[in-house]
Amino acid sequence: MISNMLKNFISKTMKAQKMQQKEYNSYTPFVVDYKSRPLSNDVTTRYARSEDATSIARIINENNNDPSLDYNYFLKRTRSELAHGGNRSGFHIIVAQVGDQIVGYGRSIYYSELMIKNYSYPSPVGWYLMGVTIDPQFRGQNIGALLTRKRLDHIRQVASKAYYVANANNKTSIRMHEKFGFKEKERGAGFLKICFNNGLGILFECNLNNKD
Repeated sequence: MISNMLKNFISKTMKAQKMQQKEYNSYTPFVVDYKSRPLSNDVTTRYARSEDATSIARIINENNNDPSLDYNYFLKRTRSELAHGGNRSGFHIIVAQVGDQIVGYGRSIYYSELMIKNYSYPSPVGWYLMGVTIDPQFRGQNIGALLTRKRLDHIRQVASKAYYVANANNKTSIRMHEKFGFKEKERGAGFLKICFNNGLGILFECNLNNKD
């Protein structure tokens, strides 16, 4: 179930036509047998707060490949997400910090049947890990894995499965998610409202009840 506030947010932001967006995140280069540095004890995580919007927008924009989108766009979107979605039953953002500096964030969203029917691409109803983005200066330090584990811990409290979508070329992200038990479920040009570059989208599923 999702909160009434989140339902209102969904209805206000939906358009009459099918919703679609292109990929905009850059990929971390994939290196065979690359080993990340051990996670530092200085890295902590917590749920995002409204005052984190500027730092989150900066990190998104530093990884942005779409010239039609800029920092102000991501700032407005993040502020809206935190104000209306919030860390409630159907949406949450977790940030990673080193001291007082936010160095990464991860979003998770529950996509209901109501939401999916307004999107361009058929997809399962359920919880999705919707991107983990790390400050380029802090990549390769297992921060993305930490944020993924924290989001799965959150979802595990309310669901038995989690989903994740990626471009087939984003091998670094795919390899990391596979370590958490994500398995390929389907391939397509897009999932939810995401249109993948060159039509190379993959939907992954993770069974959260799996004890292996």
